[in-house]
Amino acid sequence: MRKLIALFACAALLAGCSTTQSKFYEDPSAPQDTFLCRAYLETDDVQYRADVAKELSRRGLNEQQCRDKVAGHTAALVGIALLGTALAVGVAANSGGGYSAPYYSGGGYGYAWDQFYNVSYRLIWRCRSRANGQFVPDTYCAGKAKSDFTWPGYSA
Repeated sequence: MRKLIALFACAALLAGCSTTQSKFYEDPSAPQDTFLCRAYLETDDVQYRADVAKELSRRGLNEQQCRDKVAGHTAALVGIALLGTALAVGVAANSGGGYSAPYYSGGGYGYAWDQFYNVSYRLIWRCRSRANGQFVPDTYCAGKAKSDFTWPGYSA
């Protein structure tokens, strides 16, 4: 759990280090190259873009170098997000020690399909207990329609 918290803290730190126009104009030399490049490539404000371009030129960076920096940064953020998702799914799949509730046909009990992204970022179906949300063998949901209305989140 500590690893998961540390991972999300790192992701928040990386995502939160972007620059704003007001921060840029306070001290144009303060933002990191990558965040300045991202501002340059993503802004629609012509004057702000020109001012950022002037600072990038002062730093010796051209547009292609900026594109490369932003692409690398985006890839790192996606990697962190995927790793965090994989850890969260792993924790959820391994919690509960294999307990499954007895089958009842009434409300809140029984089993239902759930669709979500696995560690390879592919949509998969898994059977869950309605009583506690824990994963159970998929055979418990055999014959049931694959609909994802029981748990909030991605729905196909």
